[in-house]
Amino acid sequence: MWRALGHGIIVVMIALALALPWYVKNYHDFRSGAQNALYVDSKLEGDPTRFWPSLIWYLAALKDVLISRWLLPFFLGGWAAFFLWSRNWLALSFSLAWFFPSLLIFILIPNKDARFILPLLPSLALLSSAGLNSIPWKRTKLAVVIALIIIASYQFSAISFGWPKFIEHPYTHRAVREDWQVDKILAGLKTAFPEKELRLAVLANQPYFNPNLFHFYGAVQAPSFKIDSVGDRPLNFTQLTAYHFLILKTGDIALEHTARHRRAFLSKFWPWLEGENKGPSFILWGKWPLPDGSEALVYQIEK
Repeated sequence: MWRALGHGIIVVMIALALALPWYVKNYHDFRSGAQNALYVDSKLEGDPTRFWPSLIWYLAALKDVLISRWLLPFFLGGWAAFFLWSRNWLALSFSLAWFFPSLLIFILIPNKDARFILPLLPSLALLSSAGLNSIPWKRTKLAVVIALIIIASYQFSAISFGWPKFIEHPYTHRAVREDWQVDKILAGLKTAFPEKELRLAVLANQPYFNPNLFHFYGAVQAPSFKIDSVGDRPLNFTQLTAYHFLILKTGDIALEHTARHRRAFLSKFWPWLEGENKGPSFILWGKWPLPDGSEALVYQIEK
């Protein structure tokens, strides 16, 4: 026991020796980023901060991270089998020690995100697997395992390849061969302003038309461009004066869970274009047709 404890202390000391210098050197940046991630975002998104509302929030968020419900009966059945036949209390203690302290940390952190609970689910799945493996009847266990493999394979194929049926989910998007014009938009701007280091604000946040894609193509085609995502937080016209161009699209502007502030801005933006206002002006520089029937719109911003 003491030898294992000594080994654990050595591992912790090595980890501190490797990681601590970075945190000491970058303490102010780390502290500023942590404050934004843990507190500022929480206020902007209206996340619950008290214990019970936070716990209920994560329980409700399960529907956003569970890709399908086909495997749920196996999960619950495995848990029942674990307590009926396995009763490995050491394994149970290990899983609970993994699950509850982490869950408590996520509850206490003011900023909430459904993805936070994903690393916790394997701790519960391990017990379920042990339970299925403890089924005393060989034929029954074999049938359950075969059914589990078939359903899991079907789900993997549906998510990854859209066959035999595509599963739609906020975190899984079908791989398609479509031209979403991102490279052409950047190429057009690069051609029109060859010597200028443009600053682009991307409001759209759709699966195939979003800031990440502009970053990807920009790194190859226009590395001098500064490309930012806007609309994750409340956005006003004054903030956009820091950019040369605003990129958005007609139709759906973003996935539902990221659309709130973007829609609020657009509700003011369209009337702004038609009126005479004191402040920045937006001149339509170019538009491109998109595969979903909408249009990509690029507005030049003049202060």
